[in-house]
Amino acid sequence: MSGSVVSIHITRTAGSPMESIQSVNAVAGRGLEGDRYFTGEGTFSYKDAASPDAPSREATLVESESVDALNLQLGTNFSAGEMRRNIVTRGIALNHLVGREFQVGGVWLRGIRLCEPCDHLEKLTRKALKSVMLHRCGLRAQIVGSGVLHPGDAIVIPESAEETNKKVIRRYYEGLWNAWNFDKAAELLSAEIVFRGSLGTETQGREAFCEYMREMRRAFPDFLNSIVDLIAEGDEVVARLEYTGTHSGELFGIAPTGRQITYQGAAFFQISDGLVTQGWVLGDLLSLLKSLGGRTLP
Repeated sequence: MSGSVVSIHITRTAGSPMESIQSVNAVAGRGLEGDRYFTGEGTFSYKDAASPDAPSREATLVESESVDALNLQLGTNFSAGEMRRNIVTRGIALNHLVGREFQVGGVWLRGIRLCEPCDHLEKLTRKALKSVMLHRCGLRAQIVGSGVLHPGDAIVIPESAEETNKKVIRRYYEGLWNAWNFDKAAELLSAEIVFRGSLGTETQGREAFCEYMREMRRAFPDFLNSIVDLIAEGDEVVARLEYTGTHSGELFGIAPTGRQITYQGAAFFQISDGLVTQGWVLGDLLSLLKSLGGRTLP
């Protein structure tokens, strides 16, 4: 997810018009150099400034799209700078950045809380602005890494741990299983991986797991794992899958049938430092048996 900076604005005293500038020093723990909150001249209470939310005054952001919507709804012609926010953005959902760190050019910010419209802003702009801009008037942010900001700077949201872990599982199926590329095992599997399969298989260690894969390959040379859905939370990923293949070799005592098999399943994984440490697969064995002609497992 990425967007860009449209413009940058500061004002040196409370209530004064915002000034559009071409660059500004963003100082961690202080704010934007020259802005009223950097020098303590902004409109805020001392109680608020001393609270845990005080870092949220270091930089404020607003989406240009929200200002466009405001003008359309009220028939006004406000510029984004009149919203009295420091950084005007485009192409990024600021509400989603509360509690997350993100990069703006060479500066790192952390979203603290939404920057809701206040009586002071409405007084400086127009009545009814508070209700129209509720929950879309921007984001208060802390500067966690100093640098210089410019219009045109890219806004980059680092990938979450959950998205990274889902990529590991996609590679696990597409690069390891579906390609039978055993060289990928060291890249994707912990040396001590613990695995439990639907057919009673239990393995511990990377080599034992690869031997299980070879057994499956001998039974189903064209075995295909198709990901239907992936869900991740913390260090765990759940995959909903469809399995297909041709039963061309003996599997767990069942002689080859030459039949095409299709069945559904779910797999549960635990991931640490980019490696799969545990896997537990639950397949629809009844559908598998029907695909094999109604045979029973030994």
